[in-house]
Amino acid sequence: MLSRTKLSSMIGALQHSIQWPFSELHDIQYKNPKFTGSETIAIYCIHGTADRTSAFSFIAKNMIDRLPSSISSIELVSFEKRFQGLGIEQFAYQLRNKIIKNNHHKVILIGHSRGGLVATHFLTHLTQVIEKIQIIAVVTIGTPFMGSDLAIMPFRLYSKSIDQMHKGSAYLESLRKKMSGNLVPFFHFAGRQDDIVTVDSACPTLEGHTHIIQNNEGHLSLLHSDELVENLLNCLFEVCPTANPYQEEKDDFIHVENTILKDFKKK
Repeated sequence: MLSRTKLSSMIGALQHSIQWPFSELHDIQYKNPKFTGSETIAIYCIHGTADRTSAFSFIAKNMIDRLPSSISSIELVSFEKRFQGLGIEQFAYQLRNKIIKNNHHKVILIGHSRGGLVATHFLTHLTQVIEKIQIIAVVTIGTPFMGSDLAIMPFRLYSKSIDQMHKGSAYLESLRKKMSGNLVPFFHFAGRQDDIVTVDSACPTLEGHTHIIQNNEGHLSLLHSDELVENLLNCLFEVCPTANPYQEEKDDFIHVENTILKDFKKK
């Protein structure tokens, strides 16, 4: 018999799979109705391998009315030349072009699975040459910093990004080195039931990085988790210059640093 925890993970994955065929193939913008900031901060949500723009729809719809007033919008991004074997750096360049086109100078990057690597690559490789873009924070969800069990042959032969995500990858080793010592806040979410990207892979042991582990979620169900939405909001209020009206929820947020991994426990 399936445990309640495993069943919850499977239901979330089913919800995600059902929406996939109906997902939009273009960028989607959610505007914050409470935006009052003088300087615009935009959130960019970056989906993972084989996923689509609407991967973040549940999260965006459940956060948009509760965002810090300094955040103007949530941008769900799409990518060109899908399934043509592009590498992570090429997706990062597309992300850069979208941010420049939208004239956003302060951004928060939220990436799921490979999307977290795209966000991290953008921060560590491209912001050095684009001085007008400031990264406020990077949030990764089920991102394979230590590699994924699905990044195996023969899939690695057909996709550069999959090859970059295999365990022991020189690309991932280089990326982790560039992350080390970076002053931009990192928040890493992991699902205890994730069989694709394990907790150890999703939570790199780097000083100053925050890890939030959710016991009941798998790789896809994370994107349909009410608890993750609450935790994301707490992360946003932590890095944005806006008072948090959900202080009770913020008190529930456990800040975990210096490679110490603990479970998030809701009161």
